[in-house]
Amino acid sequence: MIQKQGKGIVVDIDVRPNSGHEKIEHVADRIKVYIKAPAEKGKANIAIIKLFSKLGPCRILSGLTSKKKRIYIETDKEKLKEFIAGRH
Repeated sequence: MIQKQGKGIVVDIDVRPNSGHEKIEHVADRIKVYIKAPAEKGKANIAIIKLFSKLGPCRILSGLTSKKKRIYIETDKEKLKEFIAGRH
């Protein structure tokens, strides 16, 4: 789900930590994010923030200890779609 909120958007993502590569896919109503960082001591969360901060200020709204997260990014849907298209 990608939904406008204030100056940005709220996005539901599925995180796949410990991946051999970094990749983003838009599948159905969620975004799958593959990252190299492990899911320990907040390393995966930090990697998610670093990745999406390239679009604008970013924070995790829910799912800090889950693979399913909801994040806020101060950007628009079109910029997110372009970002995902460039990260396949």
